Amino acid sequence: MDIRDIEEKEEKLKRSIKRNCTFSIGRLQLHRKEDPEKKLVELELKELYDLYKEKYDVLRKQDADGQLIQDTLYNKRLVLDTIELCKNPDLEPAHRKFNSLK
Repeated sequence: MDIRDIEEKEEKLKRSIKRNCTFSIGRLQLHRKEDPEKKLVELELKELYDLYKEKYDVLRKQDADGQLIQDTLYNKRLVLDTIELCKNPDLEPAHRKFNSLK
């Protein structure tokens, strides 16, 4: 996969994750029992983590700018932390952490 394709897919996933986190938080506020968005967020976060792994490898192979590689590594770690936060019933802490992506 080319770096532009990766970045395009990354942006789509980020938007979708943010939207679904917002929906999930809203469902929790309304005391709904069903929360299909939470499962979707978890799946998309895992997909985003794999995408960051791939982006990191591609950037290293291309001998890209060091700061870009470090930002990708930071985002990869942050997504992994966010996946752990998603195990809680409330996605608000995960949403806040996710919003600090570079």
